[in-house]
Amino acid sequence: MVREALPEAERTALERRLDYLRRMPRMYQMAADERFPGCRSFWLAPTYRVFYMVGASSDDVYLAAILEEEVDRVEP
Repeated sequence: MVREALPEAERTALERRLDYLRRMPRMYQMAADERFPGCRSFWLAPTYRVFYMVGASSDDVYLAAILEEEVDRVEP
């Protein structure tokens, strides 16, 4: 999915999170997902998972993928 295809609220939240990552790019732990080796990830809203990479010799942030995924919910 491309960021322009996100609903407006999620696109705004993504931009806010990316601004934060530009200041603290290694904030999130490495993703344990074989589809995107070397990437870090975070959830955006309850259904979008964002994968990104941090430049090896800098703090540049590269958006790798935005996926709409099912979320497992634990019922109380």
